[in-house]
Amino acid sequence: MENRCKIDPQFQTNAKHSDNLKYDSLQFKFGMKQKEYVHIDFGNELGSVEEGLKTWSSIDENIEKVYAEVKLQRFCHFLKLYDAYVVLFQLAIKEPPGNSQKMSIKQKKDSRIPLGITTPFRSIRGWVGYRMASFLQIKSRGERRFWTAICRIRFILNEDLATVRQLVNSGASPHFFQLLSDKDFNNFLILIANEKPVNFNLPNKIDDILDRQTDKFQNIPIQDLKLVISKNNLNLKELQILKKVILWLNDNQMKTEIIQKDADIVNLTRKVAELNLANKKRIKLINDLEAQIVELTCEIGTLRDNFKIAEAESSQNAIKMNDAIDKRNHTERKYNFSVAQHERKLRRRDERENDLHLQITLLRNRIQELESMLKISTRNTNEKQ
Repeated sequence: MENRCKIDPQFQTNAKHSDNLKYDSLQFKFGMKQKEYVHIDFGNELGSVEEGLKTWSSIDENIEKVYAEVKLQRFCHFLKLYDAYVVLFQLAIKEPPGNSQKMSIKQKKDSRIPLGITTPFRSIRGWVGYRMASFLQIKSRGERRFWTAICRIRFILNEDLATVRQLVNSGASPHFFQLLSDKDFNNFLILIANEKPVNFNLPNKIDDILDRQTDKFQNIPIQDLKLVISKNNLNLKELQILKKVILWLNDNQMKTEIIQKDADIVNLTRKVAELNLANKKRIKLINDLEAQIVELTCEIGTLRDNFKIAEAESSQNAIKMNDAIDKRNHTERKYNFSVAQHERKLRRRDERENDLHLQITLLRNRIQELESMLKISTRNTNEKQ
């Protein structure tokens, strides 16, 4: 049996839409005050590191909750486009003015003139897609992907194959459904349907869309529905739909209110518990930080005293070092002077020794001369005798 993309009038997603977002939730309060958590002090001890990591884990958990909530709201926000499509389909099937009977469908589309209920669905869909692409300022290919993704998601929800939260948690974003080919999407349906045969087709009749338009009346209070009927020019089909909606809301309003109040109480209790836990952790963290501040203040005072002592010792050591350098320089000068003086003495001694050797040599030569002269004199004297 063929299952088309038809929307159950009693269907409700398991998440609030973005226009009903509770900005007082703990996760969004954390997001608004995230600057307070930019700095995490891990200290310099095992205990402080442990507390710092607990704080880091708590912040990381809150960030994950915010990220999950944003993905859920964005998914539901994307589904709200279906309401705009319904309105455009309603406008497209209105009877065109009498003076536009001879105009072509393209001319009517360009001139924002409705086509009429007797126009083929393909042309009506083209008129709606053209207007949607123009309003969103996207290409026609992107608009077709939007429409396909919305129909695919609503088919999954209406057939109870998965909930919005399950789709979001599985990572199946609107962009995922936009890019899937028909073959891959059918395989995806078989996978989430536990291998059961499921057949999907895009809507090909105007009734497949407009018979499901009760969604736009589900958020209107019962007491206001009669005002809707009296103040709007509704056709017979819309009046019948409103009557069905009123009957359905009368039967389910009390149950819905009780369930909603119970859910609100559970959420408030959970939020109070989370806030109390966060406050306890914050108070403990503040006390630990104050104790660390006192300890660090004492350590800073000790360090300052030690620094002053070290500075005084450094000054004394510098003075002693300068004195030692002066003494060393004086000793070096004295030593160099003594060495130079000794070297001068050695040079003078060497000079005297050289002079003495020269004189000795001269004396020896003189003695030899005298001896020679004496021998000659003695020989002459002997000859005379």
